Amino acid sequence: MLDIRDIRALDGPNLYDLAPVTLIRYVGWTAAAAVFAEQLAQAAAEWNIELGQPTYHEPSALGERAISWRSALPATVAALAEHLAGVDDAPDINEIGRRMAEERPPASVQQLVDQAQAHAAPILRTEAGWQLGYGTRSWLVGGGAPPWESIGRIPIVAVTGTNGKTTTTRLIDHTLRLSGWHTGRTDTDGIWENGALLDGGDWTGYGGAVAVLANPRTEIALLETARGGLLRRGLAFDRCDIAVFTNVTEDHLPDRGVSTVAEMALAKATVARVATERVVLNADDPLVVAVAAPLASAPMIWFSLQPDSPALAAARAAGGTLLVVRDEELLLQVGAEERRLMAVGDLPLALGGLARHNIANALAAAGALHALGLSDGQIVLGLASFQPNARDNPGRLNQFQHGDITVIMDYAHNSDGLRVLLHSAAPLKSATGSLWVIYSGTGDRTDEQIMEQGAIIGSMADRFIIKRDPYFLRGRPVGEIEPLLRAAAGQAGLAAEAMVELDGDEEALSYALAAAQPGDVIAFAVHKNRGDQIERLRRWESGESVASSQ
Repeated sequence: MLDIRDIRALDGPNLYDLAPVTLIRYVGWTAAAAVFAEQLAQAAAEWNIELGQPTYHEPSALGERAISWRSALPATVAALAEHLAGVDDAPDINEIGRRMAEERPPASVQQLVDQAQAHAAPILRTEAGWQLGYGTRSWLVGGGAPPWESIGRIPIVAVTGTNGKTTTTRLIDHTLRLSGWHTGRTDTDGIWENGALLDGGDWTGYGGAVAVLANPRTEIALLETARGGLLRRGLAFDRCDIAVFTNVTEDHLPDRGVSTVAEMALAKATVARVATERVVLNADDPLVVAVAAPLASAPMIWFSLQPDSPALAAARAAGGTLLVVRDEELLLQVGAEERRLMAVGDLPLALGGLARHNIANALAAAGALHALGLSDGQIVLGLASFQPNARDNPGRLNQFQHGDITVIMDYAHNSDGLRVLLHSAAPLKSATGSLWVIYSGTGDRTDEQIMEQGAIIGSMADRFIIKRDPYFLRGRPVGEIEPLLRAAAGQAGLAAEAMVELDGDEEALSYALAAAQPGDVIAFAVHKNRGDQIERLRRWESGESVASSQ
């Protein structure tokens, strides 16, 4: 018996291997899996595909097993596996041939690919064709001989974690641009070239990284690397210079066979396994310390809000590099030398010290910038000039104010992010003011996770607007999420009459703005179309009407 749960092509380094692989997750007897593996090997040989020996992976916490095969044509092999397994909508022979033609380089290109490997130059398949090298050191395969002297790599910074990835990536980008670099960046809001948006949307996966690395103007790539892209396709690059791991918490679980926080930490640690220069790690996160640090392929730089943390002791004793906060001062420690960077009060992202998570993000960014060779002065200039507004950091603790009413807009989408938002917003209300929260759960969280979020809101909010949004059902029936939030908020102490359910961001925000009183603060969690809501709030701030258009 072999119950196949998932067949996937992982085009770059991933949880299971640091090379491209085809992966099958299954439940069943190992003997049955071995029979299927033999059938797949025979099919690959018939298609003249070189297939590595199968690697059998340990069962996950869900009890699922996995097999992976190294291959230069992982998508074609995945199509073959789907065809053999007879899965729903399995590709036919013609579709398998089409995938192979798309994935396998023509003979003329293959010669150049072989030469690129001899020159240690990376190879990239882009929308425009096959490319040798990255960014400003790239050459699109076409007529003529490759200019090998100019083909090569550019610096890559990969930022992963559960929370803080976007802000950290943007802060690194901002500082590098001030220092004269022409940057390429991906984040949850788009693909960016030197601070200009090229394509909006969540581009934190494989495709976004390819777009940045394929751009011939990119001097340095700053790639937010989220769990979804890592699990779906792996990394788009074979190695990076700097890896940053901010933290890991229980979010988006289970997902593609990953069901525990420790397993998610292992998946995200892929970036630490391919770094060549430095790995920047959060010493305050036990799983980052326990899981990512042992896998780091380059010297580590640690950051911490707790300068006397036991996790820092060994690094300090070994003369390592640390970024810490002591007495509300950001400090850089290199071996026995300690240098002051700046006061927390001079860090705009810190909101006067309220936003402790952003102090950690600033330390992480400073670690990466130090590893890239920037001076202390260049780092401080970047940290001190990056603002928590919709221009520098859209959708992350952006503050809008009209009269005596304040709105804090944020991307908070899990329990830790929600705590950060509410703890940042609550001190801003007046003594008689109320804290409003506009929030919607998402269907790919467990009941327990959704109820935890409801309880957090119920324990801190005075008014709770529960957004109904079909976009975030993610497989759940209509009307299942809202009662969980309402019940948990009520159990945490929020009165039933203080809660209301409304449809979507526009209706929820219009209701709150119309009902809020002077001294009130509205904590507004926005998970999609953030640009539209930023524009609405800018109009509201200037005194224009922002009544719902729905």
